[in-house]
Amino acid sequence: MFLDGNELAVKTLKWRATLLWGLPTVATLAVSIWLGYLANTFNLAHGWAIGWTTALLMLVAAPWKPIVTLGVYILLAYGTPRYGPQHEALLSLHILDWSVALSLTSWLAWRVRTKMDNKCGNWLLFVMLAFVGWVFLSALFALRAGFPWQPLAEHNPTVFLHALILAWIAASTLKWRSTSWQLPLLAALAVAINALIQGKGVYLEGDISFLSVIALPLVALGIWISPNWPMRIGHFIITMGLLYIMLMAQNRAAAAGLAAALIVAWWHLHQRWRILAIGLPFLIATFTLVAPQSYLDRFKVLWDREAHHETAALDRATVDERLLLWNAGWQMAKDKPWVGVGVGNYPNTVVFYLPRLYQGMVTHNSFIQIAAETGFPGLAIYCVLFLGTIAMLQRTIRVTKEPWRRSTGIAIQTALAGYLIGGIFISRHDLIFSYILIGWAVALCVPVCRKNLQRIHNVQHK
Repeated sequence: MFLDGNELAVKTLKWRATLLWGLPTVATLAVSIWLGYLANTFNLAHGWAIGWTTALLMLVAAPWKPIVTLGVYILLAYGTPRYGPQHEALLSLHILDWSVALSLTSWLAWRVRTKMDNKCGNWLLFVMLAFVGWVFLSALFALRAGFPWQPLAEHNPTVFLHALILAWIAASTLKWRSTSWQLPLLAALAVAINALIQGKGVYLEGDISFLSVIALPLVALGIWISPNWPMRIGHFIITMGLLYIMLMAQNRAAAAGLAAALIVAWWHLHQRWRILAIGLPFLIATFTLVAPQSYLDRFKVLWDREAHHETAALDRATVDERLLLWNAGWQMAKDKPWVGVGVGNYPNTVVFYLPRLYQGMVTHNSFIQIAAETGFPGLAIYCVLFLGTIAMLQRTIRVTKEPWRRSTGIAIQTALAGYLIGGIFISRHDLIFSYILIGWAVALCVPVCRKNLQRIHNVQHK
């Protein structure tokens, strides 16, 4: 039996399609089972091995639904409490590394199948590529200079590689209205799992409250763009839940981030000054009534050094500690202005500037930590990356005629404002979710840019 050209082409296409979804699927199944088995060898509850394995197995759907790649990473990274043996096991097993590797293969399979492409906004991704390249270059210079090299596991340089890959995936997969309310739900689910596991342990835990503030405007977005009223009500309830988690954690950096997010959201409102006159007193009164008194007391030491509330000693100590750590980071940046001391290396190098008891600590300031570890060029690229994203979102908000796209742009811009302002008081320069937001901004701007290019083309050929 002989095949003609058409039959042969069909069989070849079927073979390629089978290979495209088959290889990532087999790899996902094998890696998930293997990592689940290894997780059981750690002295942890079996639920952790089951949960991590289940999350990884979700990647089987990624060649058809690539948003799953982002959701799986978010669930793994942020659904696991950051401070505890579970997170140490997650990092020791390199589960996040495997998640990114599997996500990359699944996404490439999806790209080949769908031939999706980006034509505009990619300059931000190339700025991010330059930033990640500089991060690793600074690490090589630090090694060559003989600096001690033992980066904290949670601040390992490889997370920037994760950030680059996931931002690129986000740029090509978060183009649609449905993804604009689906991804925030996954982020909120991760925060909720984290909070439920910790229970009362969320009190004074900075990581979960910071995540809540960033996720909050994105989840609130679903109140406007979800497809039906039950889902909109669900988004409203989840938004209130994130706010509750933030209030229970009582982190001051998160409060600063929330204030910045509210200012950006207010700026986009019509009749903003009238709303400010009416809404600001109401907002202040509501926050005063809803926020625990112990949360409000945490700010007293900023103007009253003699405050004597329950956490006053801790609050004074953290303020003084931050000033010392910021100064040490600034001195590092001035001593090594071009390449810094190497990404992840601040906790080891700080002993040359402060007493040994500060060894292992970070700066609690994303900008100073970037400057200290990658030099002022690294800080400049970092600022261009995030400020460029905010500027590109502003153009998208101004030009687009689709209400859901405008609302999504405002929500991302608001979340990034909370991230950047909160980052003045907490080291989250390597928060993967913030880089996913950059990719999301690129995805959001692409259709707008294409419409503008088409309009110019039509005018030129009239």
